[in-house]
Amino acid sequence: MKKFLILIFTIMMVGMMAFTGCSGDKPVKVLENFLTMLETPATVERIEEAQEFLDANLKYMDEEDADYMLGELQNYAFAFDTNALDYSDLAQRYQKHISAALYDLYILMAEEQDKPSVIDATLQISWRALCERALQLEAYITENKDYLPTKEEAVWMYETAINSMLIGATKSPIFSYETEEFSQDAYDTFVAVAAENPDTTVAWVIEEYFNYLESVNYTLNHKDTDENNAFFDTCSHLVSEAGKRVYQ
Repeated sequence: MKKFLILIFTIMMVGMMAFTGCSGDKPVKVLENFLTMLETPATVERIEEAQEFLDANLKYMDEEDADYMLGELQNYAFAFDTNALDYSDLAQRYQKHISAALYDLYILMAEEQDKPSVIDATLQISWRALCERALQLEAYITENKDYLPTKEEAVWMYETAINSMLIGATKSPIFSYETEEFSQDAYDTFVAVAAENPDTTVAWVIEEYFNYLESVNYTLNHKDTDENNAFFDTCSHLVSEAGKRVYQ
């Protein structure tokens, strides 16, 4: 009887060790196989296969690894086509496996993807909407300052939103090509946004921008190289500083 019990116990322990070993190895194998898939040139079919692989295997990964794998998928797909991925779909598809920080970023990315700020060098949304997107991104960054995996993407999106705020677009410039005057709509919007959000980096950008505008009397001669260079240098500086200040 004693030998029988020992035999049963031994069988159980071997089974448990085998199970634990397989369980421990699974995430490593999943990650290895996924990264191997991404070594092949990207195509629509390959990107879909990678997503199907994630559908089947993300359940074996912890949040950190899941976020990493989604980041690698983004890099892989982006190099093929900047719109190869549907970020709204990614958010809903993988919400239960990824971090809240990545999910929230996908929601912001989906908004820009569904309704781009600029198409064919023309603004598609109002100055108010541009400011709101910058503020949403700033709030996201403030909430997730310590989460490094999304920092690069968030800062890039934030700086892009600030840049559009300050410049507009080639076919929708903030300074009129005809009158050379600063947009009254943009001015009114910026005044209101800064007053409504006084403790934000967006408000700081607006205040500094107004200092520049006052120095040029709210006009810009697009044909004057020096004036144009000064304008774009000012905007570039403010964009860069905003990206730094928002993480302070």
